[in-house]
Amino acid sequence: EMNNFAESRRLIAELDTDGLPDQLSSELLLTEADVFLKQSRYQESIDPLTASLELMGGNSPKNRYTYIIQLWQ
Repeated sequence: EMNNFAESRRLIAELDTDGLPDQLSSELLLTEADVFLKQSRYQESIDPLTASLELMGGNSPKNRYTYIIQLWQ
């Protein structure tokens, strides 16, 4: 990890999730949320985490991320 958050955000913003499989789009959103979390920008991580949950199948990581979102609301 190089902590180049501005560059990370720019690259994520450039990626177009239209047409990607739900699993890949979900992973991209989790990556975006992770960038915010590493900067202690918890409120900003909620939207990508929530969007990722909507795309996730199954319950294994979904329950964990739901719990994390509830902590910050």
